[in-house]
Amino acid sequence: MTNTLREATKDDFDQIKSIYNDVVLRKVSTLDIGAVDLEQELEDFLRKDKKRYPAWVSEYKDKIIAYIVLRPFHRRVGYDKTCEICIYIDKNFQGQKLGKKFLSCAIEKTKKLGFANLLAFIFKDNEASIRLFKKSGFKEWGHLPKVAYVKECEKDLIILGLKND
Repeated sequence: MTNTLREATKDDFDQIKSIYNDVVLRKVSTLDIGAVDLEQELEDFLRKDKKRYPAWVSEYKDKIIAYIVLRPFHRRVGYDKTCEICIYIDKNFQGQKLGKKFLSCAIEKTKKLGFANLLAFIFKDNEASIRLFKKSGFKEWGHLPKVAYVKECEKDLIILGLKND
């Protein structure tokens, strides 16, 4: 089993979309409420700032089993050294301690990109993701009660942060 990440390409998009849409359907960690179509996400995936905010994938037997995406935290220049980090793992590979390996690898890569702060925005009821990030050194930096609505259900958002020194 690999624990390395490589930069994602357009050719990976269908497999990435499949992992993400499964997360959407299980209502685990996203506010999207329906399957994402290719055109909608491809534009974001191919954005101009891909070098600054890349997406990485990990494969097992030529199948993408996880991907990690960096996103800008805020559009103002003063926040350029802070980014959001998101990790998605194929449901068939969850619970195998791969998330910690992938996240550790991604943290090292973000240092090389010059990010001083990493943020993860996680629903409070997503205990597995909160545990994963905390085991990787993230601390709770914020709690926004009942700011998200998923199928008429209010959700708290936990902000986890890591000083990436």
